[in-house]
Amino acid sequence: MSGEEAQGGLEGDRLKEMESRMMDRITSLLESAQKKKEKFEEEKAPKVTGKGIQKSLDFNTNLKNLLRKAVHDGEFMEPVKEVLALLSNRNAELVLLDHDPGILAAKEKIDALKALTSESTEAMEESGITKAREKEEPMSSACGAIVSDTMQIGARKNGEFETDFPNRLTRALSFWKEHAREDWVLSVVESGVVVQLESGAKIPEPEGLRPSMLKYKDFLSSEIEKLAMQGVVEQVQDEPRCVSALHVVDQGKKLRMILDLSALNRSIDPPKFKLENLKTAWPQLEFSKFAATFDFTSGYHHIRIHKNSRSLLGFSLSNPPAHPYYVFRGLPFGLSSAPWIFTKVFKVLVYKWRKEGVKICLYLDDGLILGESEREISRSVRIVRKDLEEAGVCVAEQKSFWEPRIAFSWLGFDVNLLEGMVAATEKRMTTWWSMLRILKEKDSPSVLDRMKFLGCLASMDLIAGDVAIFEARHLMRTVAAHQSKERDKHNHLRKSKGERKELDYWEKNGKRVLQRKDKRRRSRYAWSLFTDASPMAWCCLKDKEQKVVWKWSQIGDKTFDAQSSTMRELRALEGASKVLKENVKGNIRVLMDSQSGVVIARKGSMKPELHEIAENVRKNLEIIGKFLFIWIPRENNWEADEASRNFDFDDWEVEEKVFRQAQKLWGKIEVDWFADHQNRKTTIFFSRYPTPGSAGADVFEHIREAAAGGTAWWVPPPILIPRLIAVAGKKGLKGVLVAPIWKSHPSYQSLVDNRGRYIREIKDYMIYEKNSKIFIPGRGSNYCEATSSKFSKSEFILAFLDFSQ
Repeated sequence: MSGEEAQGGLEGDRLKEMESRMMDRITSLLESAQKKKEKFEEEKAPKVTGKGIQKSLDFNTNLKNLLRKAVHDGEFMEPVKEVLALLSNRNAELVLLDHDPGILAAKEKIDALKALTSESTEAMEESGITKAREKEEPMSSACGAIVSDTMQIGARKNGEFETDFPNRLTRALSFWKEHAREDWVLSVVESGVVVQLESGAKIPEPEGLRPSMLKYKDFLSSEIEKLAMQGVVEQVQDEPRCVSALHVVDQGKKLRMILDLSALNRSIDPPKFKLENLKTAWPQLEFSKFAATFDFTSGYHHIRIHKNSRSLLGFSLSNPPAHPYYVFRGLPFGLSSAPWIFTKVFKVLVYKWRKEGVKICLYLDDGLILGESEREISRSVRIVRKDLEEAGVCVAEQKSFWEPRIAFSWLGFDVNLLEGMVAATEKRMTTWWSMLRILKEKDSPSVLDRMKFLGCLASMDLIAGDVAIFEARHLMRTVAAHQSKERDKHNHLRKSKGERKELDYWEKNGKRVLQRKDKRRRSRYAWSLFTDASPMAWCCLKDKEQKVVWKWSQIGDKTFDAQSSTMRELRALEGASKVLKENVKGNIRVLMDSQSGVVIARKGSMKPELHEIAENVRKNLEIIGKFLFIWIPRENNWEADEASRNFDFDDWEVEEKVFRQAQKLWGKIEVDWFADHQNRKTTIFFSRYPTPGSAGADVFEHIREAAAGGTAWWVPPPILIPRLIAVAGKKGLKGVLVAPIWKSHPSYQSLVDNRGRYIREIKDYMIYEKNSKIFIPGRGSNYCEATSSKFSKSEFILAFLDFSQ
């Protein structure tokens, strides 16, 4: 081998080695890049009940995620700087907390304001807090920068606006003029609300401080002083037109002052309306993964009272009433029209938010924001916080949780969106148990004691369901018989045998029945029991393959035929369940052709003889397994006297020309989901209540049959639209929807995405303008202003939806 050949071979080996090293390096870089592409899963902070502990857990988990992501990405410089900055700020906050907890709370409010407005601190005027603090000793230098920042930005937030609640909205009048559509709302914001009395109303006699309230006099004096500083009450020279007594509600850890306006309220007729609550949000909970909650500070007091109405809201700390007199400048607790007034004003904000795609519910001054992602929640929170600030609303930051959460508390319920669970809060359960204990311990509790217990129980029907009514019928019967007069409420009555049995039930089962409900779980039924209420009692049991496995019949006695169909059906069910409890196990559906029978089986009856049979039925079925009562139609089994108990207020229909237009545009429509025998548009239809020819009552109990019918005609009550959209999406259905465009209503949220655009499943649509002649009013339209005319009072959408793709 020559020297040149040897040299060439050596260079070739070196080149191969270099190529190998380069390939290894490229492979390593590609693997690293691929690793970075892999989705980084952030760790979620554990959820606890203590707010302070929760904040620390959130902070620690945030740091942990920053460091974990740095390791995942292989980039450390910026994350480490961010962690150090967070730790420095946290230490400064702790020093500030030690010096003055109130200032830290103010800082948290201002940090939020800065994030929203991005305004320079120099542009803000000096706050009232700053002036107050100038007289005190200097704070530690460790938190000096934070305190300075807090003082300057807090000017409007913690200064004049916060100490004059009734004028906050007025100072933000430009915002309300831009967004309020009703002159009444603008007049309230600008000049205050006028307390409307019925014509010929008599002003109640003046009433001073009651002897029973003397023990709270120090609290009342302190509360009045605080309210005066906030501009909510003011002292007046002349005796007000109406002087009412002050009342104190002891909520355990907290006292609340209420102006007892019960006498004046007799001359006020507030409009009827529905407050939003967790039931309103229920259709959206199933598809939400995150939530945020917020609360106003002194929500009612944001509503100013018109100067001419303040003298109706007077009070005195003397008995008989004497100087000094006070009147309310802000909306007080105790006025019967207050909830309607407050809701009507803030409906302006709800309308704006829902129009912009924010999934929100507002119960008075408690807000709930829902979303399918953290990003959606963050976007919604930015919109809501910005609008609240511009509208002049003072937010209770210490009670608000703006960060996206999977678990939250709202209106007395704890909700976990990940687990799909809802529970009564510990506070609500404690209140309920204390009321139950009073009834258990007293041999002769008052009617009022019973009413309080029933009211608390009714507030949890979202969890308890029909059993909350069924297992309280004896208590209800006692209350109904003795609440005709005010004085009767304080009568002490010995507990009946039925009441004792109900109280024993709740003592034994209260924790199980009221604590948990899985909003996503659907029970499967192994058995279907069909009953008939002819003169011969008849029942048929089918298995899950719908094969008949058992039949039972029994000829009734001489009185059986003379009894109502409801009684006959319940007695037939009682006999069948008595036999089945010894021979069958598993979840069972009971299908009955008597609607009133279904209602009584579910909720019991105020008639003792019917309720006793229903109790026996439930007792037998509980031995078999979980049970469900469903109405099914039967030819020639329509009894108007039974059906009249269930009046359909949504029995209006759409004109035939609209239906023809829909079929012309999108093809044949084969099944009507929400109809009755008078307004149906197709041969096959489902009704809300039993009606001749119906394929079933409550279409959601017959989804399989309804879905098999083909393209659907959907004209539901607006409150059912979210549920309808959810079911259609899950089952991949097609249908034509007719619905009002009420942008402040929860139904609108189901039709738009988080940017306010129609959802992609709406393939085609047309809009009927306001005053379009598209209605045929029904009997229920007499009670519903929105459908009382042939002409629409809002825009309506006619839309083809396809969830099959």
